[in-house]
Amino acid sequence: MSTTGWRVWAPEARTEHARWRAPLLLAALSAIGGSMDVISFLGLNGFFTNAITGNLVLLCVHLVDGTDVQSSRLLAVPTFIAAIVLSTVLANRVAALGGSVVTTMLAFHTVLLTGFMAICVTRGPFLDPNASSAVSAALVGVVAMAVQNAMVQISFAGSPSTAVMTGNVARFAMDVSSSVLRGGAGAAEARERAVRSVPALLGFVAGGVLAAALEASIGLWAILLPLSLSVLAVVLAFEVEQRPGNTDRSCSG
Repeated sequence: MSTTGWRVWAPEARTEHARWRAPLLLAALSAIGGSMDVISFLGLNGFFTNAITGNLVLLCVHLVDGTDVQSSRLLAVPTFIAAIVLSTVLANRVAALGGSVVTTMLAFHTVLLTGFMAICVTRGPFLDPNASSAVSAALVGVVAMAVQNAMVQISFAGSPSTAVMTGNVARFAMDVSSSVLRGGAGAAEARERAVRSVPALLGFVAGGVLAAALEASIGLWAILLPLSLSVLAVVLAFEVEQRPGNTDRSCSG
């Protein structure tokens, strides 16, 4: 089955109704990414539920200096990969049934964030990073963010990442430079890409700042922030995809 039909939220395929909602949805997802990394870093002993690169870096450091390695850090990458594979299978299945891939995966994402919050607020704070509850919370968070990553890759072709900001910042800087230095169609395309990057960049930063402030005041209850944003994302996606005549609901290739 072709994946082209999945990517109904790509800029060139959006309906007029979805055109302003797509950047808002991407900003919300980026805010989830930023807030989840901040909350997990502060509340799960330096663990990243979203920035898998950060876990790899810290794992390398632990392996070299001989200090104890968190079980969750060892399991983060294989768990993330397995969740990506299963998310792709889920998206294929939903698409084959003619369902809405974005809404379905965002709903699943919300359920996982709810589970993440439930473990964190009932069993935290986690003084021992290798306690079963701490490891469980960390890995549920990883799975939730893997689902979000897979959904964006599948359905938002041509859009910036909502999880990894290094590439987004590099792309934004290159596009701004190109829009100034180049002329004609190339400059216009660069400006358009730069504008599309802004919601993701601002959303990630805003999510991280708000999460840090909330975590400092209410601890792991700060997970209410990404959970609320995930609910908002589900509502936005559902409202667009269920609109009569909106081709965004079709997921068949």
